[in-house]
Amino acid sequence: MLEQHLKNYNHMFYKHVMNVISLYILVFAISISSYAQNPDLRFKTVEYGENFPQSTISSIVQSKKGFIWLGTDNGLVRYDGYEFLRYYTQNKEEGTISNNIVTCIYEDAEENLWVGTNHGVNLYNKKADNFTGVDISSVKGGPNYISSFVEDDEGNLWVGTFGGVRKINKKNLLLEGGTNDSSTAFNNKVFALLYDPAFGVLVSTHLGLQCFNPRTGLEIELPALLKNHPTFLKEKVLKIIKDDCGDLWFATESGGVFWFSKNEYQLINYKHIFNNANSISTNNIKDIVSVDTNTIWFATDNGLNVFKKDSKKFKVYEHSPILSTSISDNNITSLLKDREGSIWLGTKTGSIDFYNESNLNFINIKESVNQNFGLNNTIVNALVSDYNGALWAGTNGGGLNYLDFKTHKNQSYLIGDFKGNNIIKALVHKDENTLLCGTLFGLYQFDKRSNRFSKIPISGTEVQVSSIAVDNDDIWVGTDGNGLIHISKNGAIKTYRKGDSESSISDNFILHIENRDNGLWVSTQFGLNFFNKNTKAFTSFFKTAQNHSLPNNTLTALYSDSKNRLWIGLGYGGLSYFDTKNKKFYLINESLGLTDGAIKSIAEDNQGNLWVSSNNLLFKITIKQFELPFKASNFEITSYGSSDGIAVKNYVLNSSAILGDALAFGGAEGLVLFNPNKILKPKVKNKVVLTKLIVNNQAVKFSPNNTILEKDISEASEIALNHNQKFIGLQFSSLNFINTENNTYAYKLEGAFEEEDWQNIGTQNSINLAALNSGTYTFKVKPLYAGNAGDIDTIKSLKINILSPWWQTYWAYALYMVLLLLVFLIIIKFIKSKVVIKQALLLKQSESERQRELYNMKLDFFTNISHEIRTH
Repeated sequence: MLEQHLKNYNHMFYKHVMNVISLYILVFAISISSYAQNPDLRFKTVEYGENFPQSTISSIVQSKKGFIWLGTDNGLVRYDGYEFLRYYTQNKEEGTISNNIVTCIYEDAEENLWVGTNHGVNLYNKKADNFTGVDISSVKGGPNYISSFVEDDEGNLWVGTFGGVRKINKKNLLLEGGTNDSSTAFNNKVFALLYDPAFGVLVSTHLGLQCFNPRTGLEIELPALLKNHPTFLKEKVLKIIKDDCGDLWFATESGGVFWFSKNEYQLINYKHIFNNANSISTNNIKDIVSVDTNTIWFATDNGLNVFKKDSKKFKVYEHSPILSTSISDNNITSLLKDREGSIWLGTKTGSIDFYNESNLNFINIKESVNQNFGLNNTIVNALVSDYNGALWAGTNGGGLNYLDFKTHKNQSYLIGDFKGNNIIKALVHKDENTLLCGTLFGLYQFDKRSNRFSKIPISGTEVQVSSIAVDNDDIWVGTDGNGLIHISKNGAIKTYRKGDSESSISDNFILHIENRDNGLWVSTQFGLNFFNKNTKAFTSFFKTAQNHSLPNNTLTALYSDSKNRLWIGLGYGGLSYFDTKNKKFYLINESLGLTDGAIKSIAEDNQGNLWVSSNNLLFKITIKQFELPFKASNFEITSYGSSDGIAVKNYVLNSSAILGDALAFGGAEGLVLFNPNKILKPKVKNKVVLTKLIVNNQAVKFSPNNTILEKDISEASEIALNHNQKFIGLQFSSLNFINTENNTYAYKLEGAFEEEDWQNIGTQNSINLAALNSGTYTFKVKPLYAGNAGDIDTIKSLKINILSPWWQTYWAYALYMVLLLLVFLIIIKFIKSKVVIKQALLLKQSESERQRELYNMKLDFFTNISHEIRTH
């Protein structure tokens, strides 16, 4: 009996486990299928920084300056597109936030940032980069638990707390209001606030929705449609918003969402309906954002829900473990629409997802999963468009792939079972119904009507086909080591190899063939060749010491544009234009903006712009003025890579195609498809903001004792440094969050050099200024936009005063003058006294000489007298 019970139990347990597994597989499959059918939204997950606390994100706000502020369960975070700056408290230090659990954030009309926590309101002092608590008592909960903020049209700031509604006295930083009447909004637990001129301040409380006049503080009766709804007032409303049409939306904890349409004067409740794909995915709504007049987004604990007002249908976006562009977590807790129209999603697990329309600029088609639309191989070697708008792709082992974008269906065709035959390196139309496929083992043609391959013999041995060109009824085949092969319409085969004649081809390794009216242009691993169809002779071009020769002999792609200009891709060094009339080559390289010179493929859009693929980047080359020789001002070159949403890496040689207005490029991670005319660019041009100051390798922050900064560096317009603080580092951001990695900047330092030109620093968002002499400088930085050198309104200026050492100050120089004067006077006095002494000595000496002469005269007189006396 016991054994039978155990068997039954084991059977039931096994059945239960299998049901759970089956359910999981079903949910997983539905998730993948659901997302596969919703490719219209693609998200990027913001990479975490060291200072980002990965915890639930309760609120996201963008300040007028442009910073993104995130409230989390572990502090407040400021994001500038490059770094996260975290504000938190450990022991309630002065100037720190009152509590690390941030519940809501609000910036008022005066650009004051208010932060609500589960223990008090905090005002952010942007000049000092710290916080001031607002009337915070030691009692937790009640009026200290902040749930929401709202500002009326007179600038009054109202706070929703778990102790009722309060008004902030901004002058004295006090919370005012509150009564003993438990039935009013001023003394109830508040979950959400919204100000509407028609209704006053709407207050969601635990007793239902209420409203009051912000001028009088008196309660206002709700519209009958809201007040008389059978379930509306019973629901716990977590968020209230007014959309772009003026309609009100109410997010509830368990009752779905309510839409109050003012024009139609009706209140509609949307709830989750089982097995209805057009209903909202759950009844627990965390946040709402109005995207446009027709679109509302809802954050729920079961994915992102997008509602279209015209169709009144929801579309659900969920996390998919196999799609990097899906949302990172299904439990979404907060939403933000920023000034550029981008949408930010904060999640329960602390991840941040970012959506912008530009995320849809590029469509990546990779290897299909679970028979979804895609390729059967990840490497795309060759592409050609079909006449019906579909795309044919030659893969690296998966044979020929057909992609129909209208029906969203794909099909693959193999050339037998041998993988080598299914490595297709070249692809071209022979006619409307036939494709020519070059493989590692020869040339094949594919009949699109019968879906069958047939081999075209071109040599006694198998050859690797690298390129194909159709010339009316003739076929030209470029090979990898066997030269150039011509197949005439009657089947005759002629092979052209290096060394066959004095005018033979320069190399047997053919990369590309470009068919033109007067002959064939052939790129090889060693030189460029022109084949004259009439004379059957080759003319070769090589790199020489002469000006305007071929830049190097390693060539890749060839392309004739709509103006019949011949462009030559180089294996390294850039893109070259060949002036066929004057036999001169002109190079577009890094100095002109083409930062990756390994050209893989070339195409032209319908606006005449060239698109070239390199190792991992796509370049758009707009020719503003075609003049020779080339100058940087002739071109506008824009690069696109992984940061722009392109998943393709290691682009393949000559793997590109034109599909109407769209272009496709193949590589090692599938292919990328895009319409150049619909590539969206940032709409807002933001002023650069300084985010960090480093002096002598030490980060400098504002403090009362700091003589360098009078306010936080993001607000500062001037800094003062001592003479020994000459090594300065500055970090900055344009606060453009659409592909931040691609933001480019230029700077100049006025007062430092004779020529104060702008210096383009590319995507670098920092600059180091070293060994500056004492003096006054003006540092300026601006963002660079495609087609725009940067508007004057976007320039950030910082005056840098490097003080002279005391021995080089004006006082020191005055002292030096005084000392010099004193020394001069002393010297003058000394010289003067010396002259006086010398004069006195001369006078004394002269007197002594005179006395001596007088004495001698007397002596001579008496001698003479005495002599006269003796003689007489």
